Amino acid sequence: VKLHRRFAQMLQDRWAHPDWSFYTSFGGAAGGKAAYAFLENGRAELQFPSLLAPHLNNTRRRMAAEQVVVLAQDTTALSSNTLHQTQGLGPIGDERNPGRGLLLHSLQAFRLDRVPLGCAWAKVWAREPVSDTAHRNAQSIDPKESVRWVEAFATAAGIAAPMPQTAIVVAGDRESDIMDLYDRATVTPPNLHFLVRAQHDRVLDSGEKLRDYLSGQPCGATLVGEIPRRQDRPARTATLELRWAKIHLKPPRVGGKNSWGILPLWALSAKEINPPQGAEPIDWVLLSDWKIDSPKTARRLVRWYGLRWGIECWHQVLKDVCGVETRQMKTAQALSRALALDMIVAWRVLLLCRLGKAHPHLPASVL
Repeated sequence: VKLHRRFAQMLQDRWAHPDWSFYTSFGGAAGGKAAYAFLENGRAELQFPSLLAPHLNNTRRRMAAEQVVVLAQDTTALSSNTLHQTQGLGPIGDERNPGRGLLLHSLQAFRLDRVPLGCAWAKVWAREPVSDTAHRNAQSIDPKESVRWVEAFATAAGIAAPMPQTAIVVAGDRESDIMDLYDRATVTPPNLHFLVRAQHDRVLDSGEKLRDYLSGQPCGATLVGEIPRRQDRPARTATLELRWAKIHLKPPRVGGKNSWGILPLWALSAKEINPPQGAEPIDWVLLSDWKIDSPKTARRLVRWYGLRWGIECWHQVLKDVCGVETRQMKTAQALSRALALDMIVAWRVLLLCRLGKAHPHLPASVL
């Protein structure tokens, strides 16, 4: 009970001053030392999953009150390049920009008005120093780091089962374009769906390539949408041409995938026409098991995929507001425990921003 009270007080202190350094958040030297002692405590129940569990459960309760929820999944690297003595960290980045730190993969829940409902699942880990990349395509996905995308989708299946009244759409960027995920979707609850931006120009059962086949479909609808400002790119209005079709994917003939059958799903092309000079035009190919039988459904799926950007905003709050990459601790375990606090605070900060835009007349007393 004492540890429960301590964690609740630490969360309240971080929420009061999310932009302060971790040590100074807790009201002086005594509070700071007590917070660090909590993070370094050897008790098993103080691990990252158990500390985050109450927030995950509350997120799922909020999800159950909605008709449709978009679960955005993505990975972000948490850099700790200056912590040379910290134990348990692993390599991040690539050969051009190597670093040291942890990786965080999560499912963030969003209402259709972009209001975030919280984190529904998360995993934090350190890469092994050496990775065997030989024969990767012939391996089962399990030894690969990319298993996180399928693991998150499998977790979403467990979340969806107790709330059949809520349609849950797991949205992922091009890195989640994995045949294992599409295969897993054939045995999940009927209220769970995937919506993935295609990375690979896959071969269809007919022998045609995916993009060629889609470009040959008639334009079934147009969609006018507002593209928000991003870094040095100003906001703009974009007009998209939408084309869609049911497709049948041939699984790769390697490893254990030889026994897989043809996977039927829906493909949707959203391509910007007449983009302004200097702008990077939108050119999405989306894959889903949600049946596209009308222009209304096609427009809906494009808008839903646009909600995926919310997880990128959450990552930015986590790093720029909460300062998770400035932590100085002795172990990766302590860093992950502190991360659990700031993940909840970052959701709360993003919630305030979104509610202010989507529902400006709400009284402050709601929060």
